[in-house]
Amino acid sequence: MAPPDFNEIRFVDIPEGGTIAEVPVLTMGTYHDPRYGKFKIDQKRFDQTVANFDEAPREIALDYAHATEDPDASAEDRAKAAGWIFRLVQRGKHLIGLAKLT
Repeated sequence: MAPPDFNEIRFVDIPEGGTIAEVPVLTMGTYHDPRYGKFKIDQKRFDQTVANFDEAPREIALDYAHATEDPDASAEDRAKAAGWIFRLVQRGKHLIGLAKLT
């Protein structure tokens, strides 16, 4: 399977039934941030990110407007999520989050 464009979310039917989304998370490269300056996302960073994710299993919300992290959001808005990233995988130069959709 070819890696998705970084701006593309791909939907994949799974044998167990249902669909997961492949959500681009990171792309290898050199970047600049006004707060942190120049930084590099490379294979070592990918490996470290996946290892950290796998070390403490969790699901990360694909929420609406970051409401799950906003203490000022209503309880109803904090409960909404479009899906949950349950695994990180590498596809070429991209780090992809596999997400169960709600």
